[in-house]
Amino acid sequence: VDEAVMRVGQSLGRDPDAAYLPAALPPDENARLQALHASRARLSAMQPEFELAAKRVADVFDLPLGMVSLVDEREQIAQAVWGQQPEQGGEAAHAVSTQEMSLPRAESFCGHVVAEGRTLVVPDERDPRFAGNPALGGKGWRFYAGAPLRDEEGRVLGTLCVLDVEPRGFDARETRLLEAMAADLMERLARGEAPRRGAGEQGIRPA
Repeated sequence: VDEAVMRVGQSLGRDPDAAYLPAALPPDENARLQALHASRARLSAMQPEFELAAKRVADVFDLPLGMVSLVDEREQIAQAVWGQQPEQGGEAAHAVSTQEMSLPRAESFCGHVVAEGRTLVVPDERDPRFAGNPALGGKGWRFYAGAPLRDEEGRVLGTLCVLDVEPRGFDARETRLLEAMAADLMERLARGEAPRRGAGEQGIRPA
């Protein structure tokens, strides 16, 4: 479906440099934000789980970067990041930090997941919905897939996502797997399970 949207946009002559449209606010935005702020203590306690989830999702899909994000009023907060940013021109890759992956909400792919309440796949930078996104040109990411992190009331607090500097496909089976991993992470949060030790540190994934 995403590839079809992209091709239709190209056939209609859409300008790939057109301005990027930020995500709309979801209908339950006020309740969603209240739930997010109320869960801060629990979310902080789950930090080792978030770090493990970011590493695991990057490894499972064999992609350069995995991330757990939360979306508040103003920004996409990278709660946990695992992976590397391949450099252009053959330069060595560098470890990606949470600060580097935290973005204004208006530029956030994860903000669209929150707005739509469903998994989002951006197969490459030709996608007419996101061609003008500053993160694509500024950070070099060309592929994104993010699944919603839903609380017990079904409100989307953020995403579990993967990114790549190369375009790629993402089929229905992979989408279901990403959604299952996101749901499992939030079930652990809901149960208040003690964080596991040795979850790993953010940085370049071992070869």
